[in-house]
Amino acid sequence: MKKVMQIHFWASIKNTAGSVEKVIFSFAKNCQKYTHVIACLEKNNCIYHYNDIPIFGFTEDYWKNKIQNKFFRLKVFTYSKLIKIIETEKPEILHIHNRQELVDKLLSTLNYRPKIFVHYHKYFPEPIIPKSADCLITVSQSVKDSIIEKTKTTKPIKALYNPLSEELIKLNQQPLKENKIPKLIYGGGHGEHKGIKELLSAVEKMGDGFTLLLAGNELQNILITNPKITNLGLLTAKEFLHHMYESDIVVMPSHYEAFGLVALEAMYLKKILVCTKIDGLSEFVDEQCAVIVKPKNVDSLVAGLKKAIDMVNLNGQDFHKITGNAYQVAEKFLPEIIAAQLEEIYQEFD
Repeated sequence: MKKVMQIHFWASIKNTAGSVEKVIFSFAKNCQKYTHVIACLEKNNCIYHYNDIPIFGFTEDYWKNKIQNKFFRLKVFTYSKLIKIIETEKPEILHIHNRQELVDKLLSTLNYRPKIFVHYHKYFPEPIIPKSADCLITVSQSVKDSIIEKTKTTKPIKALYNPLSEELIKLNQQPLKENKIPKLIYGGGHGEHKGIKELLSAVEKMGDGFTLLLAGNELQNILITNPKITNLGLLTAKEFLHHMYESDIVVMPSHYEAFGLVALEAMYLKKILVCTKIDGLSEFVDEQCAVIVKPKNVDSLVAGLKKAIDMVNLNGQDFHKITGNAYQVAEKFLPEIIAAQLEEIYQEFD
């Protein structure tokens, strides 16, 4: 079998708080027709196995970057250890996640020419299209359309949705936790585009009869005085999934989303999802499987939250219909299904 190297410049693959790490690991774990290894940032340059997947850690050349790039602004490639890993392993395919500006520089340093797949996990104000890329992959049709509109690229570009995570699949699904009062959870962090301001305003307009968990980056710096709200701060993916499993309602009042993996996870766990229907989210959520609210609209969010709380409290036909529909949608994003779609893309350029 041909070898694929998944390359991640942002973090260790064990840093599973972010969706990118979960997606990369899922690709490597579930592809059947191609052998996968992962190269990612590690504090120490090391080689190890993570859940049976070979991991090659690399670091940046600190002084080379500081002197040549930061001081002289030469824009040289400063990951020489990654180059050695690639030339030793000789993968036929390099699947590179974000950091598109590094792709052409990386390829120019190699002593052979692998196939290059460049993955875009979010919206970019000014997307970079590497000249050496054989195929571009986007996390949704919405991101694909955005890249085409902004760059007018003629390179092949494929939309490939994120798979459900390995940790999520291990959880037992259950229709409803026996909480005394409905428990809500939000996992978007402090980013304004995630709708955190509207959510906090909506909670102030609502009475008692529910609790809310907040999770995500930078939330640990926010002082919350409302007794209905518990601020968990930044969690690992496993910790967040545990709290979501114990909750009844998942809230996602985003202004925009490239995809929205948390929404899909909520649907798989048969939670009531309260979310906006925008961008990537609109490609798999609708009124049949979620409570849809308007973005940037506190009153709409209040109404949506109350509707979801009523569904949970009644535990009736509406609750089971919407969570059942949601689960049927989420099943289409199982890891083995998305991995097979990825391998079809590889084979198209083989």
